[in-house]
Amino acid sequence: MTVQNTTVKDIYVGNGATTKFPITFQMTDHPEYIKVYITGDDSVAKETENFTVDLEAKTVTYPAAGDPLPDGHKITIYRELPLYQLMNLVNQGPFFAENIELSFDDLTFICQQLNEKLKRTLSAGIDVSNFNNTFPVKAGMGFRINDAGDGLMLTEDPAKVLPLAKDVLEQTKQVKESAINETTNIKNTAIEELNAIKTAAVDETAAIKDEAVAAKNTAVEAATTAAEDAAQKTVENITAEIDNKVAAAEDSKKAAAQSASSAADSMAAAQTSKEAAEASANSASSSATTATEQADRAQDIADSLEGLAGITGIATTEEAIAGESDTKAMTPLKTKEAINAQTQNKADLVDGKVPKDQLPSSVYIPANSNLDTYLETGDYYSPTDVEAATITNAPLKTAFFLHVDRANENNVRQVITHYPFDSRTFYRLYYAGDWSAWLELAQFNSAGHLVLPNGAEFWIG
Repeated sequence: MTVQNTTVKDIYVGNGATTKFPITFQMTDHPEYIKVYITGDDSVAKETENFTVDLEAKTVTYPAAGDPLPDGHKITIYRELPLYQLMNLVNQGPFFAENIELSFDDLTFICQQLNEKLKRTLSAGIDVSNFNNTFPVKAGMGFRINDAGDGLMLTEDPAKVLPLAKDVLEQTKQVKESAINETTNIKNTAIEELNAIKTAAVDETAAIKDEAVAAKNTAVEAATTAAEDAAQKTVENITAEIDNKVAAAEDSKKAAAQSASSAADSMAAAQTSKEAAEASANSASSSATTATEQADRAQDIADSLEGLAGITGIATTEEAIAGESDTKAMTPLKTKEAINAQTQNKADLVDGKVPKDQLPSSVYIPANSNLDTYLETGDYYSPTDVEAATITNAPLKTAFFLHVDRANENNVRQVITHYPFDSRTFYRLYYAGDWSAWLELAQFNSAGHLVLPNGAEFWIG
């Protein structure tokens, strides 16, 4: 197929009722590549296995058991392929175009998968060059872009610095408030002192004025007395005496003027004190340094490889008949020979054949059944693809034969072969209430080559 859809995940919001969610991205025949994550009230996406996948309908059913996704919770359906490839092209060997195309499709899916993860990481702009994006790591420290702008450097953890900055800011506010209060007090004190100086100057000026008036009155009285005495004195004496009186009056006038000048100087000094008090009231406060946010760290991409768990070789016909080894695979021919041998041991042969009434019978599995509930030893079957498509927890949606081996109530094995019977066989194990995932068995084709589940062939020759 061609890969033209770049979508690798679907995100839906629950409403408390919906349990089936569409798959909009392209998929191959591998439901195990579907991962489901649930985001709850804590806003943390957590992977879950409580879901089923229907690749034909292209839907995911969540939950497989339990209540529907609550209102406001999110479900993320994600396609995630393992980072390996199992195709082995041998020189002069067969070349299957379909297998090559499937490998190309898987590689394209992996590129889309890595691109989606890359978009969720921090990266520099396309116009940035000569930048060393290796970030330093030290316990309890953060990092930031250095002053040169060409790399990263360690810095204090913002989570530790922010409380200290808040303390400094609070102390600064307290200092500012104290300075304002102190300045206000100084201003009020200066105003009080200015008022006192003004009052004193006014009082002193009034006293000087009174003294000047008294001096004037004294001069007038003296002049009057001099005039009265003038009649009895000679003109020269009168003139000399008048001059003396006038000089005395001038001296009194000068003294009054000096007193007035002293009052004016006192007023000027009071104005200077007021200006100095207002200048001392203007103070500045410092601002606190704000903290930076800690950067997200990019997550590593690592996927584990899965192989054929526990399979160490191919069983012989004798080992297949004995049925004692659980670590060796069985080819279709060995399986047939083992069944024939067991049947011949348990039935009376007629002309070298087992009578039909002595052949072991299989149990019919009804539509809409659940293979998780088949825990008793025996053979079972689903005869049609239509009915098999309704049966849950089967690896494929085609008709099949199912064989169940029960060791005890906690240990059960299921082996299932889907139509056509020369096609695909799977097995899984049950232990104490939990089923493992289905694993597909390798096969041998007509050429005697070992064929892996992805279609790759192996042989010696």
